Amino acid sequence: MGGFYQLTPEAQGECVARLARVALEEWGLEARTLELLKYRENAVFRVAASDGRQYALRVHRAGYHTDAELHSELSWMRALLADGFDVPELVPASNGELFITAAHPDVPEPRQVDLFDWIGGRPLGAVEGALEGEVGVLGEGGLEIGKGFLRGRGVAVEQIDRGHCQELGRR
Repeated sequence: MGGFYQLTPEAQGECVARLARVALEEWGLEARTLELLKYRENAVFRVAASDGRQYALRVHRAGYHTDAELHSELSWMRALLADGFDVPELVPASNGELFITAAHPDVPEPRQVDLFDWIGGRPLGAVEGALEGEVGVLGEGGLEIGKGFLRGRGVAVEQIDRGHCQELGRR
């Protein structure tokens, strides 16, 4: 479909939803409902599966991450979960992979897709608005876990503190 990028965001979201339904087959799931929650760098869907379980499905923007970058992000999320953070648990595809690449004729290029168990809660905020104070606490804990995660993989980690992160955030 050559005109995909000329469509409204709502129409693009409908096209990506069709791709998402096809992708769910790689997890052996059928969506009873598929609700688009966000459409920016990822299309994020809330999936109510026919088996009664709920999931979060992300369809990534084309070219936004390499496979290696996405694999690293998903490994990071698994490390956060292993260290006790209440983050969604990644659901590997039926083939055991952390994510798959799916295609649909209504979307001009294949997309990386991953799936997480749904966790209840409330948004901490959005990029478009203010974030609440608990994000700082999560960030500080995540920073320490991140340093350990990288060190455990032989990566040299510079001395990073909260002030350094705040400075980076202002750039």
